[in-house]
Order: sequence, then C-alpha cells, then structure tokens
Amino acid sequence: MKLSTVRLLFFVLLISYEVSAQKYEREYRIQEMQVPEQALQFVRESGFDRKIRWYAEEGWQRHSIEAKTRFNKHRYSIEFDTTGRLEDIEIVIDRRKLPAATRQAILSKFASDFEKFKIIKIQIQYSGDPVALRQLTAKPFDTQNVIVKYELIVKGRTSGKAHWYEYLFTDKGVAEHRTVSLFRNTDNLEY
Repeated sequence: MKLSTVRLLFFVLLISYEVSAQKYEREYRIQEMQVPEQALQFVRESGFDRKIRWYAEEGWQRHSIEAKTRFNKHRYSIEFDTTGRLEDIEIVIDRRKLPAATRQAILSKFASDFEKFKIIKIQIQYSGDPVALRQLTAKPFDTQNVIVKYELIVKGRTSGKAHWYEYLFTDKGVAEHRTVSLFRNTDNLEY
C-alpha cells in the first residue's frame, strides 16, 4: 500500500511540474466599464494621449487586466490584477535597446538552450513603486526606483521540434523563468 501511495504522489508532482513549465494564456477585449476604478485612474493620470484598449487575460493560475496603447512611438502594456492594483508596465523594444552585456548573456542562453532560435518579441518590464512607474510616461527608460526585467518570446528548435517559449531575464541577462507557450488557434487569429 505504501508503494502505491508513493507512486501516486510522484505522478502528481510530475504532472504539476509539467503544467507549471507550460503557459496557457487567453486574452480578450473588455469594455472600460468592466475595469476597476483604481486601474482606470492610474492610466488616466499617466498622460497617455492615444486610445487605450482594455483586455482581460486568463491563464491556468491567474487572471489580470491589461491596458494597451501606443505612446511616444512605443507599444505599452500596463498590467493590473483583477482588483486594479498595478503589477507591471511593459514596453516593446528593439534588440538594439538591450544593454550590450545583457544582450550577449541572453543570446548565450538561447544558444545553449536551442539548436536554432528566432527572437519574436522583446519587452522591457518595469515593476515596483506605482509613483515611480507613472513617471515612465515622461521618461520611458529612466529606471530609477523601479525593477527592470526583460521578457522575450522566442521560437526555438530542440531535438528537431520547434516550440514558442517565453523567457524572463533580469536586467543583467540572467534567466529567471522559462515557459513553453501553448496557443489555441481560435485565440490567436490575425486578420
């Protein structure tokens, strides 16, 4: 009886590890009236001059609300929890905006993880004090009093199979987290 309990426990742990290493995300538009007041207020006070698009994001273990807009020739994504508390601000950047040492560390990581890879998207991710984060609209790359990380979407080939991965790196280029992205065709239609 003890052996079967140990096997069952091992099996459950193995499955939970596999699930945690994969990412499922569903994103869909929501109306402004569905957004918590705290999130609306933060975005209003941030000085964005273009239309804000609101999205709900669902994953296996978390739900969030996201405001997306363009500002100063950059694409912004401001993420909140479901109560309207600010989580982070992400700005899509070009590879050349990465500091040279960080870029080299990231490319070395990808070279060791994959036979072949292609970087699909790079976002600089700011988190920390909401007051300091609000200042990012005035000075988008002023990193005083904020935590800086980089989120990259990469298509990588290992053992002859290609998958999409999402990596989170520190400001020094140290990998903190890696997940395999799972997409449902119906959730990612492009017109």
